[in-house]
Amino acid sequence: MPEVRSKLEKTSDELTKLMEKISTKEKVINKNFTHFVDDYKVHAERLKEVRQKSGQLSESYQKQQETLLQITEKLDEIQVKRTRKNE
Repeated sequence: MPEVRSKLEKTSDELTKLMEKISTKEKVINKNFTHFVDDYKVHAERLKEVRQKSGQLSESYQKQQETLLQITEKLDEIQVKRTRKNE
């Protein structure tokens, strides 16, 4: 049993060292990529604003198209009436 215990302790120490190395590397990676995350957040917010504005403009365009259609139909009616009147 002492042999097994010794091997387990050695393995435990190795795992502890590996975990410390991983933790250190993770901290370095997080530090190096923080600005990318910040940039992403800024761009994501800007994209959200642009999409919202695009939706508003699209809605406004649709309403203007409907108004134009109504005006065009009225104009066509007036032209037909004038043509009939002149005949």
